[in-house]
Amino acid sequence: MLACALIAWGTIAAQEVEWSELTKANGRVTGILPVQGKKFYTTRWSGGMLLGSAQLTYHDDFLVYAQEKIAAKVENSAANINDIVSFNGKVIVFLTDKQDGLHKLYMQRYGVDCVPEGEPEQLAEYTIPKGWRTSGYFNVLQSQNQQFFCVEYAIPQNKAENERFGFKVLNASFETVSEGEYESPYEARQSDISNRYLSNTGDYFMAVKVYNINDRGRVKDYTSLEKFVLMH
Repeated sequence: MLACALIAWGTIAAQEVEWSELTKANGRVTGILPVQGKKFYTTRWSGGMLLGSAQLTYHDDFLVYAQEKIAAKVENSAANINDIVSFNGKVIVFLTDKQDGLHKLYMQRYGVDCVPEGEPEQLAEYTIPKGWRTSGYFNVLQSQNQQFFCVEYAIPQNKAENERFGFKVLNASFETVSEGEYESPYEARQSDISNRYLSNTGDYFMAVKVYNINDRGRVKDYTSLEKFVLMH
């Protein structure tokens, strides 16, 4: 059974809660993706852990308008669901796939009918070094005004190399605004990324903590900073 509560999306003051009727749910709700007012999506998991599937449901005035299975595949190859977000009235499912030593990220758009719109679009890729056990990561950020989103990713490097990152920023029309790669000027053992931020103008920022190190190149104290660096 599922009961939904609407708390005037985006409004904090004077919250007025409106509850829907109890409705029979197909699958366990794993997330709620607001659109506007009483229009929203939910993600669900239906079935068992091994043979189950991810589902997408669109609700209008709390009623189920459509529900379909999320297609976790790219070019007839099984893919992994990396993230699911609501952006500009649509749902975007981010899929990852590893082929021929490359780690690739795709986006698949969905509308209110909950079926894929076109084919998955590749957003980024990087090479996985031979023998590398970890494969890096992809992360998705959105601007506060919901006009931009950013895909960022860590590119696996050898231990002797500094950390390297990539990013791509898209606007509400799904056009690429900026993209690139950059290398941290500090060794991974000496620094941590503390914050990431995407502005309302589509500018991508990263804040890095740099720690004091001793003569052997080890961090003395993680509460003692040498500097705090903002990268743009």
